[in-house]
Amino acid sequence: MQKIVNLCLVFVVFCCICCHRQTQQKYDANTPQELIDLYEKINKDAKNPELFNNLALYFIKNQQLDSALNAISKAINLDSTNENYFLTLSDVYFAQTNVDLSEDALEKALSINPKNEEASLKLAELHFLLKRYDLSQKFVEQTLKLNDYNPKAYFLLGWIFREKGDTTMAISNYLKATEQNSDYYDAYMELGILYQSRLNALAVDYYNNALNCKPNDFQALYNKAMFYQETEDYDKALEIYKMILQNDGHNKLALHNMGWIYLAQRKYEEGFVFFSKAIEEDESYIEAIYNRGLCSEMLNETDKARQDFMYCLKLNDHYQLAIDGLNRLN
Repeated sequence: MQKIVNLCLVFVVFCCICCHRQTQQKYDANTPQELIDLYEKINKDAKNPELFNNLALYFIKNQQLDSALNAISKAINLDSTNENYFLTLSDVYFAQTNVDLSEDALEKALSINPKNEEASLKLAELHFLLKRYDLSQKFVEQTLKLNDYNPKAYFLLGWIFREKGDTTMAISNYLKATEQNSDYYDAYMELGILYQSRLNALAVDYYNNALNCKPNDFQALYNKAMFYQETEDYDKALEIYKMILQNDGHNKLALHNMGWIYLAQRKYEEGFVFFSKAIEEDESYIEAIYNRGLCSEMLNETDKARQDFMYCLKLNDHYQLAIDGLNRLN
């Protein structure tokens, strides 16, 4: 670990030279004003590390990761005692999928300030993504010792317990997150998903809470419609799918699911129409192609059904539903 840190410091010195050269560049007509303003401030105060940190954050936001690394390296070269600069460095490395160096930067931030909640939670997230759930939980609990009103910490605990298979504790922690932050969209969505898996109507309440945070949000509307579809409340499901299509008339998922409901209701002609619309949006939408074939089969239009089943097999020659469909027709 110490060797990696030392190598990083050598790299910092090299990068700061590159960054300094970059700040002297001329601007063209396509240079964003925000970037010009940042460079102008740096040219006036080239030893201010916070300006280079801000420049790095700009580059991260715009997915210019090499430039971001150069900028934050300069900030650290100017002030290696500011833990926030190592948080930015961690974000750059993480965006570059360099997980080990991202972890090193976070550990450096915590070594500077062991009470930095953001660093602790980012380490928890990193370990969670690597499926190190016990280690992730350790860093979350460490954060809660510092601040037991941190909604993100409870949300992460919910994630951890969900992955460990303890849905009761997951729900408990998601609820604690919403108690600390009543606009916690992601927590409401997770609660909705967990209750939906139990076919519990509380799922709808949590999706509604999510929609209060983000009105007309597609995912919350779609999940809510799927709950009604799975519990065979087809009228309510159709109502929501129509609402989705009012906002996005090309949404293939809503089009397909409306077709599926009509198929379940034995309204095969209506189902055929909506499956066809979904296929217009995605010619490789194999579920829609098969289900359209199924509608044709139910309408005794065997040539159309056979054509769709064969199309499915062109997309996936092991698609068992299509194989079974062709066997029925033969």
